[in-house]
Amino acid sequence: MLEKQVSFNDGIAHIYTVENAALPGDAPADKLADRRTARFSNRTVGAVRFFTAKQADTKIDRMIMIPKKIKVSPQDVVILVSEDENQYSIEQVQNKTDTRPHTKLLSLRRLESNYDFA
Repeated sequence: MLEKQVSFNDGIAHIYTVENAALPGDAPADKLADRRTARFSNRTVGAVRFFTAKQADTKIDRMIMIPKKIKVSPQDVVILVSEDENQYSIEQVQNKTDTRPHTKLLSLRRLESNYDFA
């Protein structure tokens, strides 16, 4: 049984790939590039997910849902526009097929220091 219709009205997520922007022979310099954009819906970080992450020595700060067609991986960085503008690493990507339309649930951890843009 499908859940009710999901809307993505909470804002826009910019999804970046982290790439080495250094010239050959220079020290590596990771920067954000290859931006993709997706509308998102906020989700609650449940107690079980929160404490399970804590046991694994990590932290889940935010949960968002995006359309399934958006290409995303745990190596990407997300910036939520119209929210706090912080940079978040993706800790987990879960495909959800019990929603209409099909979605991806992203577990996000806020980065302590932000990447520069390429």
